[in-house]
Amino acid sequence: MGEVILALQRGRRTIIAMLLFSACLTTLIYLISIRPIFGKMDFTNSEVVEFVLSDNFQKNTQPVFAELRAYNAGLRSSAPSDIHVGSGAQGALAVVIHYRLEERSPTEAELQLSGLPSKLYAYKPEIDIQLVNRPLLITATFLLVELCLLGYTLFTPPGLEERYVRPALDDYLLPPAADPEPPPLDAAPAVDATAALVVEVAALLRRFDLFARELQVRRAPRAAMTFEDEYDVQDALRPMLRLHYDDVLLEEPNPSFAGGWSRGDFLLKDHGVIIEAKMTRVGLKDAELGAQLLVAIGRYQANADCKHLVFLVYDPKRLLKNPAVIKKDFEDQRWAIPVTVVISPTP
Repeated sequence: MGEVILALQRGRRTIIAMLLFSACLTTLIYLISIRPIFGKMDFTNSEVVEFVLSDNFQKNTQPVFAELRAYNAGLRSSAPSDIHVGSGAQGALAVVIHYRLEERSPTEAELQLSGLPSKLYAYKPEIDIQLVNRPLLITATFLLVELCLLGYTLFTPPGLEERYVRPALDDYLLPPAADPEPPPLDAAPAVDATAALVVEVAALLRRFDLFARELQVRRAPRAAMTFEDEYDVQDALRPMLRLHYDDVLLEEPNPSFAGGWSRGDFLLKDHGVIIEAKMTRVGLKDAELGAQLLVAIGRYQANADCKHLVFLVYDPKRLLKNPAVIKKDFEDQRWAIPVTVVISPTP
């Protein structure tokens, strides 16, 4: 009798543990599925990035973006209206982006053109991430059923323990439990060659500002190298990389995405590491730089050669207000490919 009671108690404990595990797992899975709703409501949010990269978003926004560009170029007489695009209730979250049409000032290049409309416009995105009702109701239903079963399993009729269970167990001698075997020692973690190379490349790129300043020192009357844009940065970065690595290749331009083109400047072929250079200027500061990095990440996710993406942001005049925030925001996100951001000179 005592052996039967022990077996029933072990089974009861197993059921309780399974119900608790199931309830915790259900809650955890749902929280993971809605994790982006607790992040920033901007284009660094993984849920927003996934939606922006979708065919549905491209299909709904590209024609309107093209109309706005045509209007700003003086090719249309009327500007398009606001845009509302949403991902729909396909998962636990739904992304809704409202592109609000706002007047903007013309750039210096546009001021020199004729035939432009009297007012120029740009779209300002307003992003909202919402919970989808159906997954929430399903999760709540599963949790309710699991908690009801747990309560039923924990319930014991009054007096049953004292009258029958305890006396039967007192008469039964439990065998001593065997000592558990010690767990095996964990194997040493494998060395990630790509990650080690990225650390080495990042350390080299952090010294790019020193390298660039040395290139600008020449014996008179010879002309020194100047850095005006990203092409100058690429020209200086190429010999710097080839001094240290034998597999440096120039990347071809990536396909068009969201109305623009990009080129991956250099590829370390043996390890799949792509290095792309950016240079700050008056019109390219924190927000604009973040948008360019976001678009570049979206392109490289479809590049089979890219296993790790490294951005060199050359900021010689220290125009970035929050370089540490930019670096943290992009490196902490779970992209399809790992991303490293190196800002030189180091803030």
